[in-house]
Amino acid sequence: MIRINLLPVRQKAKEENIRRQISIAALSLVFFVAVIGYLLYDQYGELRRLREQKAQAEQKLVALKKEVGDLEQFKKKKQLLENRKVAIADLNRNRQGVVKALDQMITEKPKELYFVSLEQKSTGAPWDDFALSITGVATDNEVVARFMKGLQASKKTFASVDLEFTKAKVVQKDAGAYQEFRMDVQVAQEKPPQPSKPEPAPGKAQPQPLKTTGGKKS
Repeated sequence: MIRINLLPVRQKAKEENIRRQISIAALSLVFFVAVIGYLLYDQYGELRRLREQKAQAEQKLVALKKEVGDLEQFKKKKQLLENRKVAIADLNRNRQGVVKALDQMITEKPKELYFVSLEQKSTGAPWDDFALSITGVATDNEVVARFMKGLQASKKTFASVDLEFTKAKVVQKDAGAYQEFRMDVQVAQEKPPQPSKPEPAPGKAQPQPLKTTGGKKS
């Protein structure tokens, strides 16, 4: 009977199987390392792109802040110019009001009345409405009353006229007594024109108010 020894064949197959498993494991490890390397490289590239985008965004932010700062400076300068323009216009109105008030007082002043002093009384800005304190002398109270009525009739120039006092005063020894008086007149200043409301654009219908009609409940 012929006997065949299969031990070397089995040993060889076993060794071949081990070498195959080692090769598969080595290939798997190489593949795993390659995948990890690719992912790390991709993450590094993404991180670099994000850093570049951040740097660009910071540069844009700096430029935008500068533009905003320039815009704020422009707004402040514009507001200062507007304030100066309004102040100049108000001062001009005030000047015209003073001239108009003095002219009206000279027109209404009787010949028997004389001004001693004229003082401006104002609690606000110089271009606000203000009062004038008039001190003078007249031959009698009737002349003072006539002057006061003339000022009161000038409503557009004087908002109010108030007589503080009248009293007899001797100006010269040989002459008779005069009537000294003091009155406050409120000068009516012209107000700045109010901005007109913008007109609706043509072609756009204005909304009509809703009309409610009462009905009887059935």
